[in-house]
Amino acid sequence: MPPLVLTNEETIVLFMLLEWVGQIPDFPFGTIRQEVAERYANELPKRTEQQIVKWKDRFRFQAVDTPPSPQNPALLDLLESKRMGNILYETTKGQKSIVVDPIGLSFEHNRWYFYGRTDRGFRQFRVDRVLGVSLHELPATDLTFSDLEKNMTHVPMTTVKLELTSLGERMLEGILPLRRDRTWQIPVSELAFLGRQLMRLGPEVRVIEPQDLREQLIRQAEKMIAVQQSDNPFGRN
Repeated sequence: MPPLVLTNEETIVLFMLLEWVGQIPDFPFGTIRQEVAERYANELPKRTEQQIVKWKDRFRFQAVDTPPSPQNPALLDLLESKRMGNILYETTKGQKSIVVDPIGLSFEHNRWYFYGRTDRGFRQFRVDRVLGVSLHELPATDLTFSDLEKNMTHVPMTTVKLELTSLGERMLEGILPLRRDRTWQIPVSELAFLGRQLMRLGPEVRVIEPQDLREQLIRQAEKMIAVQQSDNPFGRN
């Protein structure tokens, strides 16, 4: 590849981007990223290198709490294979083997997710809960994230509106992207999961709509109170 002709500012920005990518745990191309960063730094003029050292002390990337995702390399191999895959997945009800027509990997809210189509439609899987990956005999259909986005236009959606304290806004990070109007469009199928996540905010959030979500949080809070007031072992009424 021919060398890039970059300004000093462009050179510094590119190096900072490499530094930022290096903070992401289990980045699929982590080893290559390190090699690129080292080769890139070694080729810089001395003056630019000194500028980067100075700017590195002025920038800090927040440490992410991404759980280990050791199956990332195996999922990359699956994407390269052009075949469907068998994924052994840890669900809330135990381990389950799922046949997936793969789409790709996505880093969202400090978590790695693997997207694909199953016999139940398009699904996302948290990679830290993927226990194993093997190739299926059927060929993949070369799906992309564009196919996923087109499918989302046919998914039933509902409006979620929240009222948040200042602390609640901070705690909401990693659950929903912060919006000025505190209103989001959420797939109906995700409401139950969203409700469990919002419970983490405690009294720092109030659901304005939909009413179903508000009632869900009330039921969860009542169950939590009942558990804390009871001395019975779990599994016994």
